[in-house]
Amino acid sequence: MRKLLVRGLLVLLGAAVAAGLAELLLRALEGSRGGIRTHVWPPGLHQTFTVPAGVMPGVSAPTRFSINRDGIRGDPLGNHALRILAVGGSTTECLYLDDQKAWPALLQRRLAATGLDCWVGNVGKSGRTADQHVLDVDLLLAELPRIDVVLVLVGVNDLHKRLMYGTTEYVPDDLRVPAARAALAARSFVHGTRPEGLALTRFLGRLWHDHEVAAASGAVLQDSTGAVFPRLRAKRAAQPARLQLPDLTASLRAYQNNLHALCDAAAQRRARLVLLTQPTMWRSDLTAAERALLWMGGIGDFFSTTSGEYYSVDALAAGMQRFNAVLQEVAGERGVECVDLAAALPKDTHTFYDDVHFNEEGARAVAAAVGFYLVRNPQAPAGVRPRPRRAAALKPDTNLAQVKGWGPRETSTGKPFNPQPSGDSCLWLQVEGKLADSCHVRLGDRLLTTLRTKGLVTASLPAADAKRLLGRPGSLDVALVDLDRGLVQPIGKFLVR
Repeated sequence: MRKLLVRGLLVLLGAAVAAGLAELLLRALEGSRGGIRTHVWPPGLHQTFTVPAGVMPGVSAPTRFSINRDGIRGDPLGNHALRILAVGGSTTECLYLDDQKAWPALLQRRLAATGLDCWVGNVGKSGRTADQHVLDVDLLLAELPRIDVVLVLVGVNDLHKRLMYGTTEYVPDDLRVPAARAALAARSFVHGTRPEGLALTRFLGRLWHDHEVAAASGAVLQDSTGAVFPRLRAKRAAQPARLQLPDLTASLRAYQNNLHALCDAAAQRRARLVLLTQPTMWRSDLTAAERALLWMGGIGDFFSTTSGEYYSVDALAAGMQRFNAVLQEVAGERGVECVDLAAALPKDTHTFYDDVHFNEEGARAVAAAVGFYLVRNPQAPAGVRPRPRRAAALKPDTNLAQVKGWGPRETSTGKPFNPQPSGDSCLWLQVEGKLADSCHVRLGDRLLTTLRTKGLVTASLPAADAKRLLGRPGSLDVALVDLDRGLVQPIGKFLVR
C-alpha cells in the first residue's frame, strides 16, 4: 500500500513538473511571437484549390492559399520601412487566387518595384462586415508591430447582410453597446483577445477554439474545386427576381456608424487609413454569358435552400451604389483618403469571375489602382487630414418612452445592484408599449445592454464596468438614449451611498 502511495505521489510530481515545463515553454514561445494572439485565420493554415476550367473565368489552377505564423496571408512580417495591412471580406481575401496573385501580394511587388521596402499583409476573410473591420483595426493593430497604412475594401457584405432579411425588419448590432462588441469579437477571431491566466490554459483553449473555427469555416475551405458555384448559379437563374430593394435606412445608418468607428480606430492606432469603394460586375446590360456567372443577392439562407427569391441585377447595383456613396461621404467628412475602385475597374469578366470576386486580371487591376495612388501619394495628400466626427449634442426629448417606473434606485459603494447569475447588475424600466430598437438605457456615461419586451425593459451593466461606476459615493444620471436620432430622455438619478 505504501509503495502504491509513493508511486502515486511520484506520478503527480512528474505531472506537475511536466506541466510547469510546458508552461515555461509556452510562455517563451508566446514571447517569441511578439505577443500576437489575435488572429483572423488559424496560423499555418494551407489549402490547395484545383478549380476546373470555366468555373471561374480568368483563374488558373492549381492555386495555393496559405496563412503565415501570425494568422496573415502574406510574407512573414519583418522590419520593413513601410507596413501595409489589407482588410476586408472575400474580395480582399481572394480565396481562389494563388498566394502570389491575390491583389495584396501583387500590390507588395508593385510597390517594391518602385524601390519601396514594403510589406503588405492580407487579413481579408469571406463574409466579414464593417463592424468586424472595426475590430480588425482596433485589435490587430494593438498587437502587430507598427502598421503604417490600413487599406479597407468594404461594402458588399454589409449590403448582403441586409438583403438576406428580405422585407423582414432588420436591426443591426450596435458596437457602441459593450456586450454586442464583446460577442462580435468572440466570433470574429481564432484565438480570442484575452491573454490573462496560464499559457497552458490558453494553449489548450486555442486548440479547442481553432477546432471549432475550422469546423465552422471548413465548408468554404474544403470546396477545393469550387463545386458550389455552378449549383448556386443555376439556382439563381431558375428563381424569380425581386425588383424592389427593401428599406435600407437602418443598415445604411449602421454602416455609416461603423465606418466612423473604423476611422476612430485607425486614428487611435496612428495608422493611415485608405478606404476603397466596392466594385461589382452588376450593370443593366450584362450579356447572357456574364449573367450566367452571377449567384449572389438571394433572400434568406440561399446557400442551403433549394428555392427562393433573388434581387435583380439593377436592384443590387442600386444598393451597392448607396453603400459606396455612404463610404465616400464618411471619407469626406472625416478627412480620410478614398480610392474609388468601383469607378476605376471594368464591370465585366476582364475583372470578375462572378458578381464581385476578382479574377487574376482583376486583382492586377486593383493592385495597379491602389499602387498608383500610394506611389503618387507616399503621404496623405495636402489638405487631407483625419479629423474627429462632428459630435451632435443630444437633444432632450420626453417622447422616447412613457416610463411608469424603474429600479433599483440606489446601492452601496462598490456593491452590484439587482445582481444577476452572470454577475451583471441590472436595471428595469416599466414602459408603455415596447421601446424602440434604436433606444438604449444609459447609466452615467455607460450605455447598457438593453433588452426590450412589451411593457418591460431590462438593462445590464457588466461587473467590470460596475466597479468603475459604483466605486465611489455620488449620483449617476439614468436616461434613455437614441443615438441614431440624437435624442435623450432623462429618467432619474441613481444613488451610490
